[in-house]
Amino acid sequence: MFVMSPEMARRADEHAAKLVEEKKKKKKKKKKKKKKKEQYLAEREEKLKSLGLDSCDDIYVQKLVEVKAIAGEVEQEAQEMLEKIQGTSGGGASEVIPESDAPESASEADKSEDSGNPSDLN
Repeated sequence: MFVMSPEMARRADEHAAKLVEEKKKKKKKKKKKKKKKEQYLAEREEKLKSLGLDSCDDIYVQKLVEVKAIAGEVEQEAQEMLEKIQGTSGGGASEVIPESDAPESASEADKSEDSGNPSDLN
């Protein structure tokens, strides 16, 4: 027959109290984590509604994030290309006619054709 000594009873009580305390801590931690997740989801839903995306699933939101990232990359590449083009066109021999000058030169060519005079074509 097993007889528990007072020392063994005290250790068993301490161990049981320790286990109960750990269990309470885990429960609090789990509850806190769940609350954070609910708060995050509520904020996310609010942001989606403000964007006009009331009923979206996670895949749709992920695709939107990917598209936004790709658009940023394309915009950055376009800006770099534009800077390269602007840097090389300043030293180049080709000259671009501004839009305001283009219609005038076109109308002058039309006038010379309409006159019918061969000397105007030269």
